[in-house]
Amino acid sequence: MIILDTDIASAFAKANAFESLAQLLSARHEVCISPKIFEELQVPLSFGYTFPNSIFARVEVLNLSAKEQEDYRTLLGQFPHIGKGEVEAIVVCKHRRGWFSSLDRQALRAAESQGLPTLPFGTILLEFLEQRVYSKDELRVLVEKINRVDNRQIDFEELGLPNGSGKR
Repeated sequence: MIILDTDIASAFAKANAFESLAQLLSARHEVCISPKIFEELQVPLSFGYTFPNSIFARVEVLNLSAKEQEDYRTLLGQFPHIGKGEVEAIVVCKHRRGWFSSLDRQALRAAESQGLPTLPFGTILLEFLEQRVYSKDELRVLVEKINRVDNRQIDFEELGLPNGSGKR
């Protein structure tokens, strides 16, 4: 199971690439979001944005068990520097042996501090390349689009992707 954080799910959705992400990840894992991430993704809908619908169409929203809710309250105090959705996702991953995926480096470090496997943005791009979903040039265009539509400053060169071009 892979739990997507709001930022990574919405970045791909805004760039019209969430379907590719979901297909890539769901080939080997169930792709889910937590209730707080669902709530965070509901906010843009109230302002007329439709990109969250592509996420909701492809992922399951998990309900927390009583023990997960209890651990969530505990971890909130432990990680005040990350969002509630991220903390909740980390708790779910911890209890259900899932992977945590985010664009937020602090959230990824928090998950790793809990012994969780993480799936950062660069690893996803590398998997796109290795699975020949996108070529390296197409990935460069995707990152530029994510930067533009999601107001990010991801440096493609710093992602450390191999020199192979990949191809569809």
